[in-house]
Amino acid sequence: MSKSMMTESELKNLIVGFLRLWNWVVIKMPPSIYTSGKGIPDLYIAKDGKSFWIEIKTPRGKLSISQAGFRDLMRKAGIEWYLVMSLEDIIKITGEKCEVS
Repeated sequence: MSKSMMTESELKNLIVGFLRLWNWVVIKMPPSIYTSGKGIPDLYIAKDGKSFWIEIKTPRGKLSISQAGFRDLMRKAGIEWYLVMSLEDIIKITGEKCEVS
C-alpha cells in the first residue's frame, strides 16, 4: 500500500511500531480524552530525556482549530510538537536510522 493510500489509522500503527522497535515510550491518547481535551495529539513519545507531542495526519489531512490551538500553546511553552504525515517524518524527528538490508 502506498503512502497516499494509507489511512490515518494505518499510518499511526506503522509509526507506533517503528517507535517501539527503537525503544521509544509511546503513549497513545485514548479517544475518550478527545471529548474533554480537544486538540490533544495522537501520541506522546519519549526516549533518552527527549519527549515530543505527535499529531498524525495523512497528506490530505488538516489540523482542526483545536489541534492548531494545542500546537500553538505547546510551542509557546517551549514544548516540541510535530505534525507527522509519513514514516520519513518520524525518522527525521527522532533521528533513528531506518536501513533495509
